[in-house]
Amino acid sequence: MPWLYWLFYFHFFINAGFFTYLFLHYFQWYQAGSVVVLTLCILFVMGTYLLKHMALGTIGSTFPVEKETSLYGFVTMLVNILLGLALVPINLLVAFGPEMVVPFAIWIGISLVVLMYSFRQLKGLFISGRLVRAYLFHFFLYLCSAEIAPLLIVGKLALGNFGEN
Repeated sequence: MPWLYWLFYFHFFINAGFFTYLFLHYFQWYQAGSVVVLTLCILFVMGTYLLKHMALGTIGSTFPVEKETSLYGFVTMLVNILLGLALVPINLLVAFGPEMVVPFAIWIGISLVVLMYSFRQLKGLFISGRLVRAYLFHFFLYLCSAEIAPLLIVGKLALGNFGEN
């Protein structure tokens, strides 16, 4: 039932976007609540993973690593589905919980996202184990350009000082 995977993946996009929205609101990076900001957060998460899967598809069809890239794309989807399910109670606590619970829920959510991201990266390293030994430079190049650089760019944009020293 592949349509069920995509339905849960869409559920992840909504929950991750909503957590991003609540995260931005908690740290007061915008003033008032807005449906436009929520929509942009959801579209940002969706666009990020759409670009990631397109890049994996391009890499898989260009180089002889189609099996590994498709398996890594599937693992990315599964981990994100689990993360989307785990973010539901956290989002509910942050949005509707008592004021004293909100900071703990935010930090638990951040910890969960970092933990799942680390697990996904470790799983990706195990998937590409035979390729890493044979093509260490190419793996390092992929890691810097497709995994680390987007995180740094998003972090720089989130801090609002893109283009400054």
